[in-house]
Order: sequence, then structure tokens, then C-alpha cells
Amino acid sequence: MRGKTPPTQMARVVRELQEKHGLQVWEIAQKTGISKDYIQKLLDIARCHPLVLEALDAGDIKVGHAYELSRIPDHEIQLKVLYQQLTYRWTVRDLADHVDNFQFLSGFQFEVRDGYVVVE
Repeated sequence: MRGKTPPTQMARVVRELQEKHGLQVWEIAQKTGISKDYIQKLLDIARCHPLVLEALDAGDIKVGHAYELSRIPDHEIQLKVLYQQLTYRWTVRDLADHVDNFQFLSGFQFEVRDGYVVVE
């Protein structure tokens, strides 16, 4: 493959190294020359909803956005926040704040109305 390797492809390879070959994050980092933190982010991204990965491949979101979305465990909510991200084009920091707020509110009842998460 020429040029820069797409992050989603890197994420799939890193996930396979961990799951099929039993390598630890530090071992993958050592063998690839990629930092442990980035390897962990790629592993987290690899577990995202497929549409998040498609948005990353298409260049609609960046690796930082995909990582922040990966922090949301529920794939349905990931998609809703992805659609908000695609609409509002938040910075990675703004998306991180949004996800942090969601994590804080996750103990509350909520629903999505008009594209916004509403706490009840």
C-alpha cells in the first residue's frame, strides 16, 4: 500500500495482533514503533460502530473524534453523537467535553429529541 495507511486499517491490524496473536499493547508498540497510547486509541477505535469507522475512512472525522466516540459504550448512542458531530463539526476538545457530559449523565434517564440528548 502506498502513502499513509488509513487509521481504520491500522486499528484492524492492531486488534488482530491483540486478539488472534495474544500480543499486549506494549508488545505491539515495541514491534511497530508506534506509541502505546496510540495503539490503545486504535484498539478503542476498532470497537466503534462500523459507521464511525466509515466516517473516519471518508475523512469526515479525525482519529481524535473517532477515539472520543469510542468512549461511548453504546453503539446506538455513538451513532447519534456521530451525526451531531457531522452536523456541528466540533473540535476534538468540544466532542470530548460532550462525551464527558454524556458519561456524567449516563446514570440519568434520557432520550434524543431533534438530534440532541435530553435528560429527563
